[in-house]
Amino acid sequence: MHRINITKYVQFFLIILMILNNVLSAQSESQKKKLEAQKSELERQIKKTESLLQTTRKNRKNSLAELDLLNAKLRDNQKMKNIISSELNYADAKLSEISKQIPIIQQNIQDLSVGLGKIITLMYVYQTQQNRISYIISASSFNKAFERYQYLKRLVNIYNLQLKNYQSSLQQLTALQKEYEQLKIEKQKLIAQQDSILSVIEKEINNKNALVNELKKKETNLEKQIKEQKKTQEEINKQIQLIIKELEKARAAKLKAATKPSTTAPSTTTKPIASASIASNYRGKISKPVDNGVIVGNFGTQKHPVYPGITIQNNGIDYNVNTDETVKCVYDGTVSAIFSLPNQLKAVIVKHEDFLSVYSNLSTIYVKQNQKINKGTPIGKTGYLNDYKANILHFEIWTDSKEPENPLYWLSN
Repeated sequence: MHRINITKYVQFFLIILMILNNVLSAQSESQKKKLEAQKSELERQIKKTESLLQTTRKNRKNSLAELDLLNAKLRDNQKMKNIISSELNYADAKLSEISKQIPIIQQNIQDLSVGLGKIITLMYVYQTQQNRISYIISASSFNKAFERYQYLKRLVNIYNLQLKNYQSSLQQLTALQKEYEQLKIEKQKLIAQQDSILSVIEKEINNKNALVNELKKKETNLEKQIKEQKKTQEEINKQIQLIIKELEKARAAKLKAATKPSTTAPSTTTKPIASASIASNYRGKISKPVDNGVIVGNFGTQKHPVYPGITIQNNGIDYNVNTDETVKCVYDGTVSAIFSLPNQLKAVIVKHEDFLSVYSNLSTIYVKQNQKINKGTPIGKTGYLNDYKANILHFEIWTDSKEPENPLYWLSN
């Protein structure tokens, strides 16, 4: 009975160990796949930025467009460095976990081997059928004979179970040792990647600093550009506020008409812009305004890339795109406004059910005022900013809070 209890304990321990190992492995594998997906996306983004950067350097060297692309590439490479660090942490944690499991399994194998040896010794005495029969019939009673029969049967079952556990443990040990060696190889590759990315980042920082020094020599042009950007933003804000006021008037008129005794419902179908909490239903569901492009201008208050003492308020995000990139509507809506900008380009505002979307710096317009358009409908083509020396799409999202919202919180991945 004592041998049987030990066997059950060993079996239970091995089952628990295997379950825990499978759960941890599944979690680790999920984390690893997530990091690999982020890494692949960053690699794709860096290649896209590098392509635009090479084109910019070829045609418009020492421009603010080149600096913004350098900053975008630098940000992505720093993100890549962080992902590689996370992958290294994952590899170290996995190596530590396996290094703890291996001696436990090795000890289990040793214990099982000893147990199997004892069982084989016992079974050797009764290896022939004659010996087994002699052992059973030599019992003092029928009940004793039956107990001996059950004992021999249990002995065979225990042997089979121990052998199965022994073989399973050997397989598990081999798999863990193989995984351990593979992880060591992966870790060395990651260390090499980390060294490479750190070298790239250092080079990009040096290139950025050199370009900043060159651009500082063009102070007059930069001041002109900052003023033009401010005028452009003021014109967009003016048009946005006009549309919001018109929508508020329509809402007030609708409410007034609804309070008058009438047998017919008000004919107007104008809807107000919903609050930010309602508009949040759209977040992650609207599409990007361009298929290809690198975000070079982020939402909110930003330090000027050349003069850190100067801050710039960006009510949206800016995409550096290829020449004549097609701009598409991000969600179903109606064209509310088309107007010219101080930089000689144009802008389009689209009214959706619960928000407004703004597309500016367009050279060509494909839509008309009050036209109903769908998600993905081409709105126009991006134009060339002379002072910036690149094709830039400026994109904004507004709700009735009369404040712009960060488009990155809305856009689909």
